[in-house]
Amino acid sequence: MEFNKLRLPVPKSILAPAGLLRQALCYKNQQQMGTYRSTLQKLVKAYPNSPEAKEAQKMLNQSPKEATGNCPSPVEHPRGAARLATEKSR
Repeated sequence: MEFNKLRLPVPKSILAPAGLLRQALCYKNQQQMGTYRSTLQKLVKAYPNSPEAKEAQKMLNQSPKEATGNCPSPVEHPRGAARLATEKSR
């Protein structure tokens, strides 16, 4: 629900695709693979030119066995902490 706060009020926000990606990763960690994949698909469709959409597409292309590995936390994610810090400083 918290990640929806990044996307719903201002869908064109730079944080919206990042919020959807984080939301998908939460579903993955909870072993809700159907919701995980549908959230990734929503991200690719809504924000096709974003770096997060490119990453989501890579995740969608993984086999289901590969997709069940551990997810990085937002801080460990390559663009996670830096992008969030940049947006908060604006």
